[in-house]
Amino acid sequence: MKKISRKSFLKLASAAAMSGITASALAACNAASGSTAASSAAAKYTPGTYTATAKGMSDITMTATFSETAITDIQLDLSGETDSIGQAAKDDLIKQLLEAQNSTIDGVSGATITSDAVKQCMNDCITQAMGGTAVSAPEASEQAASWRTAPEAIPDSEITKTYDVDVAIIGMGYAGLSCYRELAEEGKNVLVLEAMPRESWWTVGHDIGHINSDYLLSHGVPKVDEVEFVNNWMMQTHGKANTALVMKFAKNSGSTVDWWLDKINPDTLAKTRIQFWPDNEYTVHQLNNGMHYYTGPLEWWENYWENPASGEKNNNTAGQLELKDLSWDNYNYVEENFSDNATALFGTKGVQLVMDGAKVTGVIAQDGDGNYLKINAKNGVVLAGGGFGGNKEMMDDLLPDIKRLFTKDEDFFAPFGRDGSTIQMGVWAGGRLEGDISTMNFDSMAVPDYLPGPCGWTRMASASRTKPLPARRSTASSWHVQSAAISPPSTTAPMRPRSCAVSRPSGIRVRHARCGGSHEGQL
Repeated sequence: MKKISRKSFLKLASAAAMSGITASALAACNAASGSTAASSAAAKYTPGTYTATAKGMSDITMTATFSETAITDIQLDLSGETDSIGQAAKDDLIKQLLEAQNSTIDGVSGATITSDAVKQCMNDCITQAMGGTAVSAPEASEQAASWRTAPEAIPDSEITKTYDVDVAIIGMGYAGLSCYRELAEEGKNVLVLEAMPRESWWTVGHDIGHINSDYLLSHGVPKVDEVEFVNNWMMQTHGKANTALVMKFAKNSGSTVDWWLDKINPDTLAKTRIQFWPDNEYTVHQLNNGMHYYTGPLEWWENYWENPASGEKNNNTAGQLELKDLSWDNYNYVEENFSDNATALFGTKGVQLVMDGAKVTGVIAQDGDGNYLKINAKNGVVLAGGGFGGNKEMMDDLLPDIKRLFTKDEDFFAPFGRDGSTIQMGVWAGGRLEGDISTMNFDSMAVPDYLPGPCGWTRMASASRTKPLPARRSTASSWHVQSAAISPPSTTAPMRPRSCAVSRPSGIRVRHARCGGSHEGQL
């Protein structure tokens, strides 16, 4: 009997575990490894061609041809994968699979999602060739949530007014407003769509998590080492965060906050405060698990916050600073100084992106009277319309790792107005969602209490108590800073769950502009 090294055994065992095949799979994989024993072994496969599908960045299809003893040919359809990443890995993945004669391959660095899907396809094809049943992704009709299906395009005959601009922005929360101000200052012809009426417009969020701003340093808050901060963040997120993005946050969040504050009325700014500062006998900066917490949220509260437990209205800030005051100061600055090149349409909601083939060239919006407007955007469209905490179907579809923790009597509830519509528009236009979607504080309010697992504790203002927030992938774009960046018309870019963080055209400088999100126990 041929001896198998410990390393070879572990590789074979791993392949068996992935494919659900036990001893027979070990024998098959070993026989197909190129040893002389393979050529004389009894037939392991039913000769033929087998097809399998799996979910990568898109639906991946493999067609594999088998002889009685070997995999002889592999064809891959990776047309839906990213051109420079997944599609570029195609030949290397096929070569590795044919050499290994099983799915236990290294894959291609930088194309992990595609590589894993290809391995799953290989497992399924092997299973079929050995007489088993494939476990590929279900039929599209079973797996595609209805929100993923794009509606019919709104015809030009229904358009009542057209605008021609450099950049269109959908949503004027913190990310959209900051992008609006930045582009206006750059002299770009910019138009922002905001679904709320002007008289009731406000931006959700009452603190800005950041480090090393002049604001913090001037109040005596110690400077934070950026590398230490990033390492701590990666530890808290179990290494799943985007390290480069977190470092960008560490290096730029302070200057961004100072930029945001420099147009705030001094009387308004004087009413803000720094959460958990100065330190006192109850201050904890490092837990016994090694995780470090930093002083840093610039905080303000609206004139009152109703406590549902007691029915009382609690004044939180002397002088009754309102949650929206800082945003109005920034908006008024733009309106007063850049009216020639900056336009805001309140009470107007973006509904569809305008496409020219695979290019995004604008957006169609609907005003409060139901009229359709078309905004042609020469340099692209910014999606900054918020998350999907008010869309139960999208939560069911996109947060499976939270949903699986529910008991049979638990489910998501969707009390908020964030309907995920701008995310839907991006997907309909060919944008790609992250594989592991982050949650924000307000999304966590839409799940039942006390989910198990490592938790970051967050004060839930609507309930006036604390409850655990599942430790999910945390990126700088979801908790503290969203990159309000611009997609040039020629770019189909990955989608992020809040605002679309995509590449920008040359000549337009975009500031990292999501202000808000830090809460008790968090940065």
